[in-house]
Amino acid sequence: MAKDDEKLQKLPIRVDLDDEDAKKFKYIQNNFKLKNKAEVLRFCVNKVYHGIALEIDNDMYNEIHKIISSKSIKIKYAITSVDDFIKRAMSEFLTILKEEWSLRNWNMRQTLSEEENDTALALLELQLQKMPGVTIEDLARHMKKDKDLLTKHLEKFMTDALLDFRESHGKIYYYVQ
Repeated sequence: MAKDDEKLQKLPIRVDLDDEDAKKFKYIQNNFKLKNKAEVLRFCVNKVYHGIALEIDNDMYNEIHKIISSKSIKIKYAITSVDDFIKRAMSEFLTILKEEWSLRNWNMRQTLSEEENDTALALLELQLQKMPGVTIEDLARHMKKDKDLLTKHLEKFMTDALLDFRESHGKIYYYVQ
C-alpha cells in the first residue's frame, strides 16, 4: 500500500476477461472483501510479487472444497475457505518437518557422522541441565574435546537449521530446535 508522501504512478489498464476469469475475479473481490476492481488488481499483483499465489489443480481444489463444505468439518475445525485449509495444511506439514529435521530425532541423527552425533547428544544432555542454553565452553568441558572440532560441528548444525543461538553478556548460547 502506498504511503501519502510517496508518489503514485497511474497505469491505464483495460482488461477483458472471459467468463471463467471474470468469475475468479469476482470471487477474489468478494472473498477478500475488496471494494473495487483496482483493489483486486493491487491484491493480485502483491500476492504474485511476494510468491504467495499458489496454483492448485482443479481436482485438488474441488476435493478440498467438497471436504470443507461439510457442516461437521466446518464446526469441528472452523475452516472457512480453501485458502484457510491450505494455510493450515502447510502449517501442519512444517510442524512435521521440524520434528523430523531436528537433533532430537534419532533417525535424523543417524545421518550424522559419529563425532557429530556425539556432539548432538552432548548438546541435548546439556540443554536439559541448563536453562540459558549451552556455550562452546560448556560443550568442550562436558565432552573433553577440542573447541575447534566442536565449532565445526556447531557451524554445520547451524547451516542445516538444526541449531539456534542467542548472544547474551558476550557469550553465545546454543539451543537445539
